[in-house]
Amino acid sequence: MTNIVMLNNVDHQNLRIITERGEKYGDNAMTCATFPREFRDLQTHYPIVFRKTEDGFGFEPVALLGFQEDENLYLGPQGWDVNYIPMAMERLPFLIGRSGEQLNIHIDMDS
Repeated sequence: MTNIVMLNNVDHQNLRIITERGEKYGDNAMTCATFPREFRDLQTHYPIVFRKTEDGFGFEPVALLGFQEDENLYLGPQGWDVNYIPMAMERLPFLIGRSGEQLNIHIDMDS
């Protein structure tokens, strides 16, 4: 289960981040979010598809990495097999979100 917490310099002063890539670090996703600014770099390696948003009223772009849950066809035994890793995957385990009016950086403590 995901354990997302807001980062701060007191509680997380001794936190270290594993910079390796692989399935055990959450890189085995079937899709990942993408943004128009990234399309040029992304389309060289991955198909970009548009899926319906959860509310059913719009569409959002995603990079297609596999065809079933927990499948990333671009991930080999030594990590990613391509030169470009999508930004949404590269930033893991960090998330950026809002808490009230503030923009905060969060970390998934289970990754």
